Amino acid sequence: MTTPIKSPAQKKHKGDEGVDEDLQLIAVSQSLPPQSVTLSAIEQLLDRKLDPMHGFLQQIHFDLNAFKESVRVELETVGLRITETEKKVAETMTRIEELEREMGKMRASSRQEVGNSKFLSMVVGNIPEVSSLEEAKVWLNKHCVKSGLTPPGPMDVYTKGPFSNLIFVKCQSETHRDCFIQSTRDFSKLHRDSNRGEVASSQLFAKVDLPFEIRTVEGALYAMKKMLISWNFNALEIKYDIHIGVLAVGGREIVKVRVQDFSLKFEWCDGEWQTWEELQDSPEMADIASKAQTRLEKAKARASNKGKGKGPE
Repeated sequence: MTTPIKSPAQKKHKGDEGVDEDLQLIAVSQSLPPQSVTLSAIEQLLDRKLDPMHGFLQQIHFDLNAFKESVRVELETVGLRITETEKKVAETMTRIEELEREMGKMRASSRQEVGNSKFLSMVVGNIPEVSSLEEAKVWLNKHCVKSGLTPPGPMDVYTKGPFSNLIFVKCQSETHRDCFIQSTRDFSKLHRDSNRGEVASSQLFAKVDLPFEIRTVEGALYAMKKMLISWNFNALEIKYDIHIGVLAVGGREIVKVRVQDFSLKFEWCDGEWQTWEELQDSPEMADIASKAQTRLEKAKARASNKGKGKGPE
């Protein structure tokens, strides 16, 4: 179809002519299905969308309940353990209190023993440059003054037979005795350092005056240790306790030595040592037993003649 040509004047008055013939109106009709929008429909739609979230929250709730139950069980278990621990602590404290009471009794018993003149006495031997009891007393007095100790009284220094440079000193207390012994040993060390050629057996010494039974046991145990060292045993592995009379080698108790009725007894704790013929038949063991028995016989004689010595036994 050919479009007619219009003059500029016609185009100027275009609005007056009605509908432009160049424009075509097309009516478009879309068919939309009718649908009602209600609150119920919205609710159903939301439910479908939120169903996965509901399941997830339910699982979390279940897991939290399970965790809470496990925590409760664990706390109950811990509570039981705490209760059991508290019970054991209470039992331990009770035992400690019982031990403390026993130790208190032992200390009291020990103090009673220390109160005995035998335990408050000390032995001093090989005093340098003395030849009589009176000279020994003078030496002790000078030594106490230099050491800041209270000198013993004239009657507190004595012998148990003819003077042989072995004297006994009755001390005022356990502390006085220990300080006296230590100061004497310190002097002995200085004297020994300045006289290095001096024989060990002639060196000044001081020690507690123990009962003859303990002294005898100590002498036997010491002699056995020297014997074993001479047989190439390690000196560090040989230990002995004079109060219970036990000698141990390498941590094993070998023999227990005791005095009964003025007789020395060897009670072997180890079967191998008891049947060791070289040990049992050795001249060293025979000499140890013989010397100990000699001392015990002398002690027995003194006991039967009490009161004949120059000082208290």
